Amino acid sequence: MRIEPYRLRPNGPRGKEDVLYGHPSLRDQLHQAFHRLGLAPSYPTPGIEWFPQAMTLFIKVRSEWQLLFLPPSGFGLAKGEIYAPRFIELLSIPTVRQAFGELETVILNPSDLPIGREPGTQQEEVDLLNDLSRKTKENCLRRGDTEEQAEKRAASVNEELPAWREATRMGAKEFQSWPFPEYEYSGDKEKQALAQAHDTIVERWPELSLFLSSPPQLADEP
Repeated sequence: MRIEPYRLRPNGPRGKEDVLYGHPSLRDQLHQAFHRLGLAPSYPTPGIEWFPQAMTLFIKVRSEWQLLFLPPSGFGLAKGEIYAPRFIELLSIPTVRQAFGELETVILNPSDLPIGREPGTQQEEVDLLNDLSRKTKENCLRRGDTEEQAEKRAASVNEELPAWREATRMGAKEFQSWPFPEYEYSGDKEKQALAQAHDTIVERWPELSLFLSSPPQLADEP
């Protein structure tokens, strides 16, 4: 099972393949529906709205809301991608943390410089931020983002880096110099790239194979 937030983008979907796009009005509509059902939200941080009875989260990511439905307890294995600063905050909410169950967290770092290691000097921190921002922007442009979208995504590295670093302190696995940015998973070579990414992760961390489709399964997926 995949646990992926729907992106409530005010400017509409990025394209026909933006399967996780959700209309921004969904937030107001669900708020009203939950209110009619007597379901009250909690607001643990300015960027999170949590409806525990409905197992529904609204999380703010780079000034835009996302909608995340959590499955009921006992659902088995699942994988997902959550914005790192919100993910760290979610772990501090007991009911959300319980819903996540046992966690394996992976950080796919595009930089040759390590995220998990504390910088020895201020210049090392500046170098890491600059490298992460540069590679993030480059990867976004190559996947088809506009210049404005890529700049916005790269600028958020300043907020994300402390969260990534906190995640490594909590036991997250870091893959430094990750060789498969998102733009690789498009076009005719998508399944080949996914299979290579699968093998690369499983070779380093065999225990994660439970969460990943095997190359034969990938070949069968539409």
